[in-house]
Amino acid sequence: MSADIDYSVDCENVIRDDVFWHIEASLNNGFEISMKVEIEHCDNKYWIATIVGVFGQLLSLKWEGSADNFWFDVKNKKCYFLGYFREIENYTLQPPQNVHLSELSVAEIASRYNDSLNDRCESSKPLSLFTSGGISPVELFNAGIIVEVSHLFDPEKHWFAEIIRNVGGRLKLKWVCRGDLDKNCDTFWLFLSHPRVHYLGFAKEKGNISYEPPILYESWASDIHEYLSFEESDATILRKYLLQAAKNKRPRLFEPCSLQNVKLNDKVLTFDTENLTLRPGNVKNTVENEYLLINQSNDDITHCYPSEDSYVVLPFFWECDFDISLLCEGDEIASNDRSHCLQKLAGRAAPLVLISSPKANEFVINAKLEVVHPKDAERICEGRVTRVTFPLVWIEISSEITVVLPYNSTELFPCGWAKNNDYPVTSMLSCIEKNEEKVTEKNGMSNEEITMHSSVPCNLIPNGSKAWCPRIYFNHKCFTGPALSKSKICELPRFVGPGPVQLVIQEVVSKIISVAYVPSRVLNELSSKAFDELVKKNNIKKTLRVEFKAKYQKRCHRDRITVIRSSEQVEEYCRTVCSHLKCCYNLFGTQLYDGDECPSNCRGLTKSNKVLKRAIYYREKAAEAKLGQQCDETQKKLTLLPNCSDNENNRNQVSERKTGNESPTSDTESNGNRKEESTSSQATSDSKIDADESPKSDHVKKENVETYVKRRSSSSDCSSRGTPNTNTGDDQNNSPVSKPKKNKLMNCDDDVENFENPLNWSVKDVYNVIKQSHCSVFANTLLEHEIDGAALLLLDNETIRTNLLTGYTRRYTAQQVVQLSTLIQRLKSKWYRSVGRMQCLR
Repeated sequence: MSADIDYSVDCENVIRDDVFWHIEASLNNGFEISMKVEIEHCDNKYWIATIVGVFGQLLSLKWEGSADNFWFDVKNKKCYFLGYFREIENYTLQPPQNVHLSELSVAEIASRYNDSLNDRCESSKPLSLFTSGGISPVELFNAGIIVEVSHLFDPEKHWFAEIIRNVGGRLKLKWVCRGDLDKNCDTFWLFLSHPRVHYLGFAKEKGNISYEPPILYESWASDIHEYLSFEESDATILRKYLLQAAKNKRPRLFEPCSLQNVKLNDKVLTFDTENLTLRPGNVKNTVENEYLLINQSNDDITHCYPSEDSYVVLPFFWECDFDISLLCEGDEIASNDRSHCLQKLAGRAAPLVLISSPKANEFVINAKLEVVHPKDAERICEGRVTRVTFPLVWIEISSEITVVLPYNSTELFPCGWAKNNDYPVTSMLSCIEKNEEKVTEKNGMSNEEITMHSSVPCNLIPNGSKAWCPRIYFNHKCFTGPALSKSKICELPRFVGPGPVQLVIQEVVSKIISVAYVPSRVLNELSSKAFDELVKKNNIKKTLRVEFKAKYQKRCHRDRITVIRSSEQVEEYCRTVCSHLKCCYNLFGTQLYDGDECPSNCRGLTKSNKVLKRAIYYREKAAEAKLGQQCDETQKKLTLLPNCSDNENNRNQVSERKTGNESPTSDTESNGNRKEESTSSQATSDSKIDADESPKSDHVKKENVETYVKRRSSSSDCSSRGTPNTNTGDDQNNSPVSKPKKNKLMNCDDDVENFENPLNWSVKDVYNVIKQSHCSVFANTLLEHEIDGAALLLLDNETIRTNLLTGYTRRYTAQQVVQLSTLIQRLKSKWYRSVGRMQCLR
């Protein structure tokens, strides 16, 4: 990778996953760094190890007294808390064989081990944590589990709720009711680490919290005993421990001591998320120095902090420089006139002190994330940070909707979180981003192509390539076209991704190349200039050139292919690749189609047997034979009429054919002469031209004229071809005469005689001439390749056949190619006579 490449152009800021505390807490399996465990390394022998790193079920451990780390899989092996083996008989504390310690060191470690166990009466972690195999809280809270949820406006009242669905730790809950209320009860969404969610039996353990349903029904009192009369199991104990550990990771907005000093009727500020304004609030009560019950002067509803993510409580003198309107008793007050407002309210400002957090600094302007829709909890939308006023983050999800939430809200998610959990995402930022692209282009910030290798590690990928790409599905039943193998396509995985868009697209293109009949040919097609022009034609921007390789017949081919580095045009790029490979537009893309659901109805398309069998060799040979045969017939039709001196011989030959005296030898010689005609030199063509324009004798009738070739013995032609000149007078006299055939292909080209010098034709002139002829199917192709008059006359049979008939992107039949070749040959004949036999082209 070159060192002077600038990746700062068009960067997309994506907030890291570890910034969202609730996502990290939902994946925490209880094992923590610097935690000590006991491991049995031999029969009845155990030693102490320290956790250095936690990676799901894999732990990076270090033996006590050793500096080397080793991997430990808690799902396949078991480790236990300190003191577990001491309670079991016949177990001794002894280091492993690979840990070389002196007896004094072993005794010192054992002494510290016993002292630590004596100071701690019992283990703080349950045994099920070590025997469960590193399970996370997301896996424990499945559908059907009963949890306790506090009331929205009263944290001292709990009731039971059933989990309907778990989406990556975001729980869809429903209050437990009886009778008709159960059917009409609404559902709501809360993250498992939300302050309102508790494990079953939490209120009973606290003692000062009562059970009461939000909607009273007849048997609710008896249901309390029914739900609380469960037997504790390893799963319930582990669920209780992990849920409480996840809730303890919630970052606090205020200092704990400042919450303790809050008194009744203290004044705070509340943020109105609908009107985006500040309003003064009155502290009505505090609960356990964690919850604040607040009501506004003109509102009888009591709100509870932090039970609502959208209800934000702030200090009364919170950052006056943010220029946010403050409405006090219906009047708007200047932001720097808080003291006057406080005197008007006749109260004291609550002594709340905000805690700064490094995670809040990660929310920068234009950073992308996902957020819950403010009016529809079922929808998760793509958002972009437009403003940060600590601790508030202003997120724009459309041109009309702006969400304002604290940075520790459980309704914020990293980019790609919903896709990873198979949940739909609503994108309403497309119009805004398109307008921004136009602005950056006007300012000279157009994207540059970056050349880099496809095997670059993920941590070295530039920030501009880290846009999140959705899943790319391979629809195995769609039409695969002439280049891709149907059987190999079925062996591919169902999808690739989600992930960084550059890595996902590289993987998709690599797999498409690998399933081709000839991988090197597909690599050549995708790296061609025609594909790059197609990408530009489809207005696909934000591209870069990546090197790919294709292995075929023990050879490795390498070339660079244009790929995208933005997730905005993934679907359009996939359709472009499919279009260039002549396969179904939905062969791979962001949509999954099963069976006959493909909107293109491609199941009715079939491949030819030649392509299906990959018989490229046979296809070329068949095309050559067909083209050669038709060219021979055309060459024969274009040969000159016999001279006056040869008319007598022709009449004799005609009479011989009529009497049936023609021998098989003459047929063989005729076939040989015809083959020689197709490979004759340009000098022979000149002789045809001269003779063709000579006046016809009156005694020569059209129905008795037989075309044949009179070859000139030229030493220069023989030496250039390296073959002797075998044309003699005997050969001409013995050549067979057949009844003439009318050339139907040239009936539309009688106007060739009226054409001007083709050397003066422009590209548009060539297009008009071909368009008006019977070769009009080639007009667009010649126009795309910018063929002018001089280039048209330079086209020979071999060039036309290679590029239009047997080439990869062939679209024409052999008969059409022969027609074009014949038309060009007639143009050459006319121009050579007028100017002087190839005086310029030679």
